[in-house]
Amino acid sequence: EETFAGQLGLYMLFILRLVQGLCTGGEIGAVSTYITEVAARRSMGRCVAFISITANLGFMFAREVIWAFQSRIGEEEMLTWGWRWPFLLAFIPGVISVAGRLFCLKETELFEQEHVALREEDE
Repeated sequence: EETFAGQLGLYMLFILRLVQGLCTGGEIGAVSTYITEVAARRSMGRCVAFISITANLGFMFAREVIWAFQSRIGEEEMLTWGWRWPFLLAFIPGVISVAGRLFCLKETELFEQEHVALREEDE
């Protein structure tokens, strides 16, 4: 017999996983664009490869966290309530990423030039 809380948990898992996937995909695309605008030509290949390597390492680490939770609390508990913990832990690097974007990364010269050109066109 399924309860409302069980159904709500299932829907939350689906929605959170979908949002997490969309955010990750968007971040990889944005970082690739940023790197192509700021990296030196001689190191651009390494920089772009590093994006793929670190993304895959992140996915592997996330899977290891889920495995650790699942082996610690059991598969049944993981399905009923334990799935929330990996999402809560993912909040930490998410906040660090947003803070880094807001306070540490400046806009590229190419973006600034395009922004000024658009502003001049509007006037």
